[in-house]
Parts: sequence; C-alpha cells; structure tokens
Amino acid sequence: MGNPGIGLSCFLVLALAASAEGHTVSGNLLGPGGNGLVGVDIDVFDQATGTKLTTANDDTGAGGEFDISVPAGVYRIGFDPSGLPGPTLAPKEVLDVVVADDVDLGDISLGYGILVTGTVLGPGGAPVAGVDLDLSDPVTGVKVYTPGDDSAADGDFEFAAPPGDWLVSVEPLVATRLVAQEIGPVSMPSDTDLGTISLEAGVWLSGRVTSPTGAGILSADVSVVDAVTAEAVPLEDDLTNPLGGYLVVVPVGTLDVTFGPPLGSILQPATVAGVVVAGDMVLDVQLHPPATDPAATTIALGDGFLGSFAYGDEVDEVRFEGVAGLLVSLRAKRTLGGGRPDFELIAPSGSLVDLAPYSSGKATGVKCKAVPLPENGVYRLLLYSLDAGTGNYAVSTKAKAPPALKKILMAGAIASPGASVDFPFVALPGSMLKVVVLSGGSGLDPAIVELLDPVGAPVSLAGFLVSSPGVSVSIVDLPLAAAGTWTLRVGGNGGTTGAFTGTLKVRFPRPSGLLVVET
Repeated sequence: MGNPGIGLSCFLVLALAASAEGHTVSGNLLGPGGNGLVGVDIDVFDQATGTKLTTANDDTGAGGEFDISVPAGVYRIGFDPSGLPGPTLAPKEVLDVVVADDVDLGDISLGYGILVTGTVLGPGGAPVAGVDLDLSDPVTGVKVYTPGDDSAADGDFEFAAPPGDWLVSVEPLVATRLVAQEIGPVSMPSDTDLGTISLEAGVWLSGRVTSPTGAGILSADVSVVDAVTAEAVPLEDDLTNPLGGYLVVVPVGTLDVTFGPPLGSILQPATVAGVVVAGDMVLDVQLHPPATDPAATTIALGDGFLGSFAYGDEVDEVRFEGVAGLLVSLRAKRTLGGGRPDFELIAPSGSLVDLAPYSSGKATGVKCKAVPLPENGVYRLLLYSLDAGTGNYAVSTKAKAPPALKKILMAGAIASPGASVDFPFVALPGSMLKVVVLSGGSGLDPAIVELLDPVGAPVSLAGFLVSSPGVSVSIVDLPLAAAGTWTLRVGGNGGTTGAFTGTLKVRFPRPSGLLVVET
C-alpha cells in the first residue's frame, strides 16, 4: 500500500538531483528492420523503489537517438512505442542500468508486438476502472513491461505486449474491495481478446508487520492461501509501507496468511494459519530473527556493548543475568553506516519478552524503557539490522529495582520449638543484604537459622550476624554473589516460640558503565 507523502518526497528529491548532478544515458532505438524509431517515450524508474523520475527530452529523436540526464543510481529504463503509427511494436525494458558516469546503451531493438484487449466487470456487471493488468512469464515469474495496461472508465483495456505464453494478473484498486485474479497461462501468438473478466467482491485484511520492539517493517510481503483449496489468493499492493502497515483485499473464508521479511533481512517469515475471515478484519504480526547465535558476549546490566553488522543478515547476541521483577532499559543506536539496529529479548526459559509496550524507535535505532523481567536467569539479547544495512552500533543497558524488590516487610510466628519461616527474595551479583528481626516481647529469642543461595546451598553468616538475645537479630551488609532467588529462614533460639516482625533490605549493585567491544 503506497504512501503518497513519501512518494512525493522521493519524486522531488530525484527530480532535483537529476538537474543538479545528472549523468547522461544515451543510445539508439531501432525498429524490427533496423530503422531508427522517432517519438518513442522513455520512462526511467529507480530499480530499488520503483519511483519514476522526471526526465527532460525523454522522447527519441529523428534517427531513434536518445540522450537523457539522471543522477547516479541503478535504474530500469522503459521504451513505450504505443504512440507510433503503423504495425504494433512491443514495449521493452532494460534492467540494471548502473549510472555512476555517462552511460551509452548502444543500439536497442524493438520487435513486433500484439494487442491485448478485454473488459473488466464487477458484481452486477458494472464496469471497473483503474484495474492494472500485468503479463508475466509463467515459469520465471518475470513481469513483462506493458505501459498503458489499466482499464478505462468503461472497463475496457488495450495494451501492447510481445507475443508469447503469459500469466495474466488482474489487479483492481484496493479501494474497490474487489478480489484480484490470475488467468492462464494464456497463449498469445497474435492479437488476443481476453473477453469479459468478472471480479468478485471481497473484504479488507489489514494490520501491521513489526519487529519485537514494535518498529514497522518496510517492504514485508503478504501472501494468502485458501486453507480449504490450498490455492494462492492473488493480491494487489501486498508490500508493507514504511510504518509496517498493509491493506489487501481477500475473499471471505478460512485463510492461511504468511508474512515474509524484506529481501536481505535476517527476520524469519511468520504464518498465521486458519484465519476465519467473514468481513473486514485486522491481523497484526511480529517477525523475529533466528533464536541462536554461538558467538555470544556476556555483559553485566549497566554495561554497554559496541558491535557492528558486517552483512545485512548478521545477528549478534549479548547475554546478561537478570531476576524477576527487575526493570531493565535497553537502547541500540547506529553510530556509523546504514544499518538500523533492532533487537529481541529472550527469557531464560526460551520465551520471548514482549517489548512493544515499552519501546520507541527512530531511524537510528530503538530503545525500550523499564521492561519488567519475567524470570530469573540468563537473558539473550539478539541484535540485528532491521533494514538489512551494515555498520556500527552501540548498546546501553540499565537496571532499576522497584521498591518491592528492595524492601520486604517480614512478619510471622514460630508456633512450635524448632519451626521456622522462610522469606524468599531476589538479588543480582554484588547486591548487599541487610536484615533486622524483632521479637517485640513475644517471648521469642529470634534467630536467623539459615541463608540459602539460589541453588539451595547454605551461606556462611560469620562476621555479619549481630544478636541481642530475646530482642533482635540482624545481618549487616552481607555481599551476595549470585543472581536468582535467595531464601532467609527465621526461627527461635533454644526452642523459644512467639511472634516476630522485621525488615529485609537488598541494595542492588550500581552499574559499572563498562563498554564491552565485540570480538
């Protein structure tokens, strides 16, 4: 689905560039007998974007010669002889014209063509205007250059093409809500009347194709298969716009919808099977990179990472330890080149962390703010180039513990001699633990029976334990060496029982700010 504002911007930029930094593309256009063809219209398209350039003096001269000015780039150049008198000539397109300096294309010959005619009607026999009819090779899928191939107000169409066996695509405007068709292959050795083509009413299927951070993916491809017949559903405007949005017309029924990444992207296709379509509906999807990378770099939360994309489908992996409930902020920003970094976060269990609600992006990268971690363990941050570009980037990480992780109010009672009460808490390596347990005159002589690390091993409290018999017991600034869930166990000395209260505080480590460079 096109974006008029972006198309106009590209048009203006290319037009200005052509006048300011033009290179000459020249040659001679010849007819079937080798004679020069005069008055043939020449169209120049940016091969990557499909944008048509505005070019002065773009008709061939008296001897078939042409001389046009374009900026540096890669183009496809079309020659449209439809305005010439005499026998029908087939239009022709020259691909992969690389312009870095003046280019001479030499002699280009047009062959005899055929006329393809017919009429497009909609429901109730109403004529349909603006339908794009395309011919393509049924084996290679390569589209034939056929300018002027849209239907008129009365539904009629007539355009020139080379003779051959062609697959016919009939693509109405998306606004009409009519379903596209494919016909053939049709043998067309001479002028061919395709007769009346009847289009059926459909519905709109729309949505966004995004990365895990919610960034829209440009030029993702949408394809649809009828889940009952396994036949492909032809679509018009099936590439996403710069925001990742798409809008296509589909028939009602049960459909399998596949979203493919843009060319060169590391992102993987995603299929939503068995979509029941009864009317206009919205279907959003996320595309993800591969889930593994053996060359991972480990950092601590608060550290940064400097990496690069040497090729468009490269994935870098950075790992860090986290605990459930910790709020983590991540940012990846391009520092050099054209690669726009994006990322996805995989939890220790292998599940994806939903980053979209916490994310915002720019052309230079993406950031996620205060993402709550769902689990304890090692997280995997997969970094990739969203636009398949290359270059350098920088990653920054931050971690903030919410109040619920930093301070736990303890209350309980030791009901019988030898009983105990457990209090779990989470910590990162380098955290400091401070605990106070009070009896409040209940008769309990409070004791910290045990402190267990995340794997259940007891931790020595020697030198960190302070006791006031019958009143309180405390742990003062005990360093914690591992990430995960720890357990504090409270009991009574000498078989005493009674109620207690207290406070458990964890001071999480401050970020070191270390920059780790990709190796």
